[in-house]
Order: sequence, then structure tokens, then C-alpha cells
Amino acid sequence: MSSFGFGLPAALVIFFSVLTTNVMCVYSATLSYMSTAPRTPFWKPALVIGVVSVIGSLIPGILDQFQTFLLIIGSVFIPAFSLMIVDYFLLGRERYSAAHLMGQGSTLPAVNPVAFVSYGVGAALAYYWNWVSPLDFGASLPVFVITGALYYSASHVRRHVGRAAA
Repeated sequence: MSSFGFGLPAALVIFFSVLTTNVMCVYSATLSYMSTAPRTPFWKPALVIGVVSVIGSLIPGILDQFQTFLLIIGSVFIPAFSLMIVDYFLLGRERYSAAHLMGQGSTLPAVNPVAFVSYGVGAALAYYWNWVSPLDFGASLPVFVITGALYYSASHVRRHVGRAAA
């Protein structure tokens, strides 16, 4: 971008985006701490967490593993988010109303085997496409789509088989 004259503006955008993200992380960690010790003034845990974060970021080599950490987090959470989105928006939003959860929450399955299998397939694909045979365009979007499509289609097959058996 610097060859087009956008080096400084791009650097400022990156700087402020990282700054705001980290402020939100310190804020979130501070509120989490304060939920365990509510009488603590906000500034004390915020200062400690901020200082620990800055010192931690200065440890040589720690930022070299950041991309690996992001890949691990993505491998775990992307299939889970796909399942939650498909389950809520495509399979049965009505099951998640407050009235239904309070009155008939026991009718929801304690364990959804279709969701577990779909999640396992998505996590395995994320692992494979991130570390074994990386895709040129990344694994996040394909894992998200495949996990969601598998869960959606398997849930419909399970419903139809259940209705046919009844």
C-alpha cells in the first residue's frame, strides 16, 4: 500500500484497530475479574491486566505462535458457530423462545448426536485443512459451510426417518 501512497494511513488503521481490540480485551477481562470480586474498583484490575498484557507481548517468540493460536481457536469455534447459526435460523427458531425454554425446556434433547457428529466432521476438516494439507484460500469458510450443510441435511434426514418410523 505504501507504493500507492497509503502507507501511513494503512499503518494508522492497523494501529488503531489493534489498539481498540486490545482495549476491549482488557475491558472484558477486567469485568470478568470484577464478577468474582465486585467491590474492587475498576481501575485496579484494569491496570494489572493491562500491564501483564504488555509485558506478555514483549516476551520473545510469543507472538510467533499467535497465528497457530488463531488457527486452533478457529478449528474449535468455527464449526460450533456454524451449528448454532443453522440450528437457530434454519432448523427451529421457535424452540428457543423464552417461554418455551422456561416451560418446556426439558423437551429439548440433552445431547444432539447429529450436532456432535457434524461438529466432529467440521473440526476434523479444520485440522486437516489448517495443518495437514492447507488450502490456498484458508479453511474457515469451507469448514463453516460444510459443517452447517452437513448438520442441516442430517437433521432433516433424521426428522424424516423419525416421522416415517412413527
